Amino acid sequence: MDDCGNRDPLGAVACGILLILMAIGLVLVMEPAPRVGDGCEYFLMTMSLAEKGQPYSDPEVLAMYEAYQQSRDGSFLTGRDLEVYSNGLTLNGQRDFPHFWFFSLLCVPYYWFLKVLGGDIGHCFTLLNLTLLGLLLKVASANFGRRGLVVATALALASPLLWFVNKGHTEFFTVCLATTGVIWFLKKQYGRTVLALGIVSTQNPPFLLVALLVVALGIVRGGPKMVRHGVGCLAGMLVGCLHPLYYFIRHGNVTPQLITGAASGEGKGFREWTCFIVDPDVGLFSNWPWLIVPLIAVLAVTFWKKQKPDWS
Repeated sequence: MDDCGNRDPLGAVACGILLILMAIGLVLVMEPAPRVGDGCEYFLMTMSLAEKGQPYSDPEVLAMYEAYQQSRDGSFLTGRDLEVYSNGLTLNGQRDFPHFWFFSLLCVPYYWFLKVLGGDIGHCFTLLNLTLLGLLLKVASANFGRRGLVVATALALASPLLWFVNKGHTEFFTVCLATTGVIWFLKKQYGRTVLALGIVSTQNPPFLLVALLVVALGIVRGGPKMVRHGVGCLAGMLVGCLHPLYYFIRHGNVTPQLITGAASGEGKGFREWTCFIVDPDVGLFSNWPWLIVPLIAVLAVTFWKKQKPDWS
């Protein structure tokens, strides 16, 4: 049974005030964050979706992007640079990009909102990220009360994740939605979990495999009862399939990374598989060695609970 009754009205009010203050501070006071690399792709796709209703770029969209880029600082990549990154993804003058457009699609309502108000459309990513943060805090509070709210807030605001809140990158999107999915999974809300992971997989395809594992585990645990989660599971799978289907239909391959040469089908060794954990440059523990402390604490508490004697 879902534990959704453990709500904290005071925490919800505090959460709402926090998000409003962050929105005011980030949107009205600060300039939009510099757009580099992936952020320029996402911004161009957002502009294309908002202005022309299409996920790909064309000469007209590129001209709009370059006009905006020239009015900003030098951090924006030029249209020519973006074309180099998307080599091999052009079809009849329409240019796709290595990063999928679903994240940009979510930004479109905020783009329109800022455009109507006369604000800087570059803040659309900030507003989306704050919305995702609000969703995470709401779900954490609804399912785990004040303790869940505190933990979720600390995860978002007392970690490296905070740096991405005003960036046009998908890290904030990924962490907030994946964590929301974990909370729902802990409460056996498998349909919602698969939907959250399916949305995450639009920008990080391996998460679709995790969603499939959730479906399998739900069937093993619940059997016929899993039917009541069917709508959410089906929706999550369909959303997760958008990424490979789009590129396969338009370019004949399920991933743009193979088309552009950014990745290959060759097998990788142990060093390549572990570089994201231990590599001195990009490794997780090399950049944030203090993460070892909470990991050890979690392992210790888990072991202690298993070894704890039953005095009853």
